[in-house]
Amino acid sequence: MNTCRASDIRDIAQQLMGARNLDVEGKIVLKEEIFPSEVIAFTKAGAKGLLSLKGSATSHASILAKNAGLPFITNLPEEVM
Repeated sequence: MNTCRASDIRDIAQQLMGARNLDVEGKIVLKEEIFPSEVIAFTKAGAKGLLSLKGSATSHASILAKNAGLPFITNLPEEVM
């Protein structure tokens, strides 16, 4: 399975597990992986930017963030966590 599809499946699984309580207004979010649905939720919740250990500039999440005008840096080294 290619990584893009695998990420999309993990995103759907996370959505099915329940709603998220987001306290990100005015904050920069750092996660191991940020899914497309989270980009939408973080944007609506007022996040100021996104940082991710996994991902690429051509991922669905990156494209959504760019279209929303939300700064998103991906592929960071694990030492950041």
